[in-house]
Amino acid sequence: MQISDLAYIGRFLFRTDALGSILCHSYTIGAEAEVSEWLVKNKDADAEVFVRFLITKLCVVSENLRDPSEERLTPEQSILLSKDDLDSFCQKFISFNCSLLQDVNINKYKTPTEEKNKFSIDITRLMTDEKKRVGIEDNCSFLFYVLKDYHENYRRRMMEKFDSTSGLFSAKTRNLFEENMRLSGDLLKKPFGYSQRDFEMPPIPNIPENPIYETNRSISELAKEMSAVSQLVNNMNELGVQMSLDSALNAQKAQRWNNVMFGLGLLTLVVTAIFSYQGLQSANQSSAVLERLIERQNALLASQGETQKNLSKSLASLPKILQGSNANDHVNGALQKQPPEKAQALVQDPKKRTSDK
Repeated sequence: MQISDLAYIGRFLFRTDALGSILCHSYTIGAEAEVSEWLVKNKDADAEVFVRFLITKLCVVSENLRDPSEERLTPEQSILLSKDDLDSFCQKFISFNCSLLQDVNINKYKTPTEEKNKFSIDITRLMTDEKKRVGIEDNCSFLFYVLKDYHENYRRRMMEKFDSTSGLFSAKTRNLFEENMRLSGDLLKKPFGYSQRDFEMPPIPNIPENPIYETNRSISELAKEMSAVSQLVNNMNELGVQMSLDSALNAQKAQRWNNVMFGLGLLTLVVTAIFSYQGLQSANQSSAVLERLIERQNALLASQGETQKNLSKSLASLPKILQGSNANDHVNGALQKQPPEKAQALVQDPKKRTSDK
């Protein structure tokens, strides 16, 4: 928590149907003085009337928790708030001002939170128990009872707590403490600057504005700009961290994909080597088959060459054979023309056949 946040402790927002979002300011000493005075004058007032009066002293119509506006709700606006709106205001007001509960042990309603050394108060259970203890049912009556009891008995309770530690302090210290309590009680019962004597206030002189105010305004503007720059730097740092994380995640993804692609490349290389080996083996087998075919073709060509030579020789001797065939045909014709007996003799003695020619 920053030091500037201390000014907003006790503030809270609550939403209404009639007026929208409402900001409740802290319960300051000035508000305590006005509430204490009202309670003295209206001891038998209705609880809802008191709550509406309290809202006009503390609340403004706003959605900003740091709104410095002092234009409090008017009594006419407070009339527009419903019973549910008043109940919600009472519960939140007590939860943000638990110190008003003088006789309640807050520790038994504390529950630890996820943050270290932090706790939350179960205000619903606390209010339920306290309303049962004092015999009150609704939240407005309970808040009316709490504030009336606080303002009427605060001094007495503080003195009782001081007396419980009287062994630590002298009687003079106790008297000074009691005098301080009396003076503070008197201040709470009347506005600051109140005097028993009536006198006329002198006119306020026309004093020029102090130059320090302009300096303070300039410093305030500079502080706002520095705050904006600080927020920008903070956002830039967060952006840089987020970008670094994203880059690391992308690098991891890229590394995984590189490993996958390396594995696929290695698998492709192995498959290519296997198919290359199979292709080489097939090429060797094809070469051996082709070589055998060529040898057979060469043998066939050689055989065809021999056959061609023999055929050529046969063709070369064909005229002689044809001549002999023609001579035989001529002899056979001549024999056919001869008488059978002579032809038989010629056949048996070829020499005669030649001489006959």
